[in-house]
Amino acid sequence: MCKKRRNLIKNPRGEGEQMLIRNGGDGWRVEKPIALHPNAEVQTNFVTSFRMCTKSQLIDLVNEGYSQAFMDEVQPHIKVSDWYAPRCNCEYNMSVKLLHSNKRIIEEFTPGTIHLPEQENRRWKQMIHVFKDYGPGVRYVYFEHGGKDSVFWAGWYGIPTQSDTVDLKTCILI
Repeated sequence: MCKKRRNLIKNPRGEGEQMLIRNGGDGWRVEKPIALHPNAEVQTNFVTSFRMCTKSQLIDLVNEGYSQAFMDEVQPHIKVSDWYAPRCNCEYNMSVKLLHSNKRIIEEFTPGTIHLPEQENRRWKQMIHVFKDYGPGVRYVYFEHGGKDSVFWAGWYGIPTQSDTVDLKTCILI
């Protein structure tokens, strides 16, 4: 039996107030993709500016319908992913933390800053991580990503991002 998978990121396009947005430089901007996205439905992406721009969200798993007992006993795989496309001399960051009810970190995925040189092609790349066997107590997922351009040009020459997702694999054999 499987529960339908859904993206737990609220408003992944960042158009509302459910994403906490920190604007550096000229801030985030929505634009047409600089390169064809693997998902043909994607018609826009975000792009960062010349100082660090981040978007983050705290996901309350109990409020999303996953009971404490389910999270502790089943420990469903938690898949996080994000798409980014290299542009001239830019940086990309992603950090995801599984948190206890008191917000203590149980496990985290923070691959470090990815530096993308000017000559890097403009094809979309996907950052993916799956949390498994993380132990009991997970009640929240904290997702954050962002970046900047590395040459400090005014405007929006930083890293384009698109399609940030957090979902739980909730199939149970019966």
